[in-house]
Amino acid sequence: MLAAHDLGMATSGEYVFINIDVSTGSHAEKPWLRANDTNSPENERAKDAYKALKTISLRRSDRDEYKNFEQRVKDRAEKQYQYSKTTGKEYE
Repeated sequence: MLAAHDLGMATSGEYVFINIDVSTGSHAEKPWLRANDTNSPENERAKDAYKALKTISLRRSDRDEYKNFEQRVKDRAEKQYQYSKTTGKEYE
């Protein structure tokens, strides 16, 4: 993500990066933070870069941000791809 940040790809709004998270590690809330790294500017760069990263996880989040994203995905699926509860399998 830092390389993408340095190339302007993580901050331009033109790119999205997708990560598959198969664990529930301790970095789930702040994956960009390296606690034992005293280089604060690098942590800030990483935090900025990770805004372009979307993580697909095995667990569901209770955060409002996730719930809003989930609803936008469902709305888009219905509007753009005619996929809904009635034409496809049920949403969970």
